Amino acid sequence: MSELFLSGKALAAGFSKLQEPVASAIPLIYFSSSPNMALPKGDATFPGMQRIIGAQYTLSHGIQPGVAVVELIPQSTNFALNGVLLFAYGPTRLTFPGCRADRSSLRISESGQIWSVKILDRRWKWIAGGEISGHYNLHNAAGELQTATRKTPQQLATLCLRAMGESGFSVAKMPNGTNPEVHWSSTNPAVALEELCSRFNCRVVLQTNNRVSIERMGQGALLPGRTTAMNAAVEFDAAEIPDSLKLVGGATRFQARWKLEAVGRDRDGKIKPIDQLSYRPNDGWSNQVPGLFSGIDDEDDRALARESVFRWYRITTMTDGSLKIRGYGTLNSIAQVLPIEETLVETYFDTQFGETRAKPARVTGEFFDDDIAETNTPMGTRYTAGFSIVKPLGIVKFRKPVFKLGTDAAAYEPADLQLEVAFAIKELPTREPLRYSFERVLQRRQGTGPRIIRRPEIVRTVRTVYSANGLPRGFVVNDQVDRLDQQAARYLDAALEELRLGTSSDVQYAELVDISPDGAIQQVTWTIRGTTTTRASRNAEHRVNIPPFARRREAHRLKQLIAAQQEQARQEYVESYSDRVIPLAGESV
Repeated sequence: MSELFLSGKALAAGFSKLQEPVASAIPLIYFSSSPNMALPKGDATFPGMQRIIGAQYTLSHGIQPGVAVVELIPQSTNFALNGVLLFAYGPTRLTFPGCRADRSSLRISESGQIWSVKILDRRWKWIAGGEISGHYNLHNAAGELQTATRKTPQQLATLCLRAMGESGFSVAKMPNGTNPEVHWSSTNPAVALEELCSRFNCRVVLQTNNRVSIERMGQGALLPGRTTAMNAAVEFDAAEIPDSLKLVGGATRFQARWKLEAVGRDRDGKIKPIDQLSYRPNDGWSNQVPGLFSGIDDEDDRALARESVFRWYRITTMTDGSLKIRGYGTLNSIAQVLPIEETLVETYFDTQFGETRAKPARVTGEFFDDDIAETNTPMGTRYTAGFSIVKPLGIVKFRKPVFKLGTDAAAYEPADLQLEVAFAIKELPTREPLRYSFERVLQRRQGTGPRIIRRPEIVRTVRTVYSANGLPRGFVVNDQVDRLDQQAARYLDAALEELRLGTSSDVQYAELVDISPDGAIQQVTWTIRGTTTTRASRNAEHRVNIPPFARRREAHRLKQLIAAQQEQARQEYVESYSDRVIPLAGESV
């Protein structure tokens, strides 16, 4: 059964008693536009089908296979499962290779038995399987596009089409000029392509020449003016225009220096400044040798001190003692920047891997260093002995105790430390991250609010600049360097095309017309059933029994969205509670 489809005889076995008196009433029907006119005869063929009495096929936009319905008188022989569906009318021939018989049904009436077979066009292969993987147009911590991952939209579309097994296709109408981030992990390439096209108001179009073209919506040929036009309709589409289009990017990434305070874990599990710990010695920590704490009698308390005291430091304020973030304003609380990251906005070029990477977060300050004559370092010295960051708490965990010697060389004090790190800012009261946005007003305000276009790969970065004394003196943003507004404008241009007012037309012709879909012609139906007709729609779809393109695409996107949200939630949970050690930063970093 891999190559043959069951005959109508097998399907009709259950109706054997009913079959005998009815079958003889069905004559062998051949196509003719009209018995009284000298017009060409319409024919439809599919390998192995012998007595076809009618056929209809609708070719629409998108990756979902079009469906042809072929009606025939039941036959005793099998026909092919795969083959070329042919429509012919005089010199006009339309061939659709790679089709596949999908399902069949038997209809019995007073007129006889009719076997109806649904045949899918060759796009059935696109949905049946396929795989593409790749992560392209990645941006580093500074928001810069990593050269090794750069791909234009046309290059991405080409990757998908090749993974779909296509050749001779055209992606020339896919607009370039942006570099959208895509992450495909064993993704169906047709689904990946359609999602990519949706970002640029484009569609995947299978044309009557059996080639695939990426087409811009609304751009294409007019319906042909022919004397055989039977019916025609024109409609004006008053689209629902919002007040504005607003692109919303990824969370803005800030880089600044935070003062650190020494904290420890208390008996109740809470994190507190070390002078507020319940097991703090009566004379304080100055006489306790870091890492030993022999002056603490209780073993459990001593274990807590060895775990955290002089090892854990928590962010408190900016280096000037305020909560003012350059390029933003003043925070209400530290909670607005939690969780912090493990890296900086700044980047470096990794020669080993040949790509730009984010620099790791860095700690500087004044601390005891037994490598320099057992004394404290100058303020601003880089700490390089290794540490990890507990991102949700803003805590730096050092591999060994970090402290400084007091004025009395035998006294121990918390080190004066600063952490320079990247972070997002959650705005109150929504607690949503501040994001880059770009808005374009479309018309006089009607109260609809903006229509949101999300592009998380467009990220603004804000890096605080410091004076020699370690105090902030300004900030630098990446808006101009990475042309954020220009990138946003291109995406809004594509979204605007989809909203443009226009007219739609629907024409039916009394013949077989080779009309190929493009960006404007969205649907064509060929019917051979006694008479031969062609129906085509421009900027519209005429088949009410086929879900509109938007609904067909949304069904796929909804499945993807649910899966993506589940994976994102899982990943965020893992990352929020990770305690990964940051690699030591070498001089090259």
